[in-house]
Amino acid sequence: MALARHYADNVEIQTNMHTLEFMVQKEKKGFTEFLTRWRKESFKMDNKPDEWVMVEKFLNNLCPTYATPLRYQSFHTFKELIVVGTRIEDDIRRSVLENTKGTQAPAS
Repeated sequence: MALARHYADNVEIQTNMHTLEFMVQKEKKGFTEFLTRWRKESFKMDNKPDEWVMVEKFLNNLCPTYATPLRYQSFHTFKELIVVGTRIEDDIRRSVLENTKGTQAPAS
């Protein structure tokens, strides 16, 4: 029994679609951060569905900031989705940086 407990950390827990369906992007997390976490889990799957099914599942788990503009586009591969999602993320970051440039406290 002690041997089993000792090596328990070395056992990979298999991921299935149910696990991925419960991974939801938090509003403050970026697109690429969530994509990395989601894909890391999806690589643990033994029986992966077709890529377009995985793309749909991923889109369903995005926060509205990303899901809304991506929902109405047709993606057949993750590569297509990544290109557009990364552009949206870059635009959001650029917008945030531009909006904070003029908000410095006045010098006294």
